[in-house]
Amino acid sequence: MKLTTAIITVILFGAFGYIGAAQKENEWLLVAAAAGLGLVIVFLLQQLLGWSSGNNIAAAGALEQGVLFMIPFAVLAVLADVWLGWHSAQAFFSAGLSTMAISSGAVIIKQGGHKFGSIIIPLVLAFAGSVAWMLITAKV
Repeated sequence: MKLTTAIITVILFGAFGYIGAAQKENEWLLVAAAAGLGLVIVFLLQQLLGWSSGNNIAAAGALEQGVLFMIPFAVLAVLADVWLGWHSAQAFFSAGLSTMAISSGAVIIKQGGHKFGSIIIPLVLAFAGSVAWMLITAKV
């Protein structure tokens, strides 16, 4: 995983953790849990895309592009929470995570990767990550 991808992942997932914990006592615990979950998801996604394409360097580049697709969802979640008073971080998180996985997989497919291993399996990982996020936010 590239350093820039890891930094962006920690910032984005940490922001979702902070938004999700705005009304709770253990907000920094949720920020740390969200950042850790983000790093695990991105690491697993890179391994899956590397397996699908046969090239870990291409997978790291595709994932770097995919993580950038999560930025609009984080911005929308912050605006919805701060400006509109909507506590909808879970919905934006799930949509952003799915978009990140699919856009990364699309880059791998353009480079000759397997369609099933580049789209379906990362989407299942995004679904599992969304479920893990919902469980973490419910427990903390």
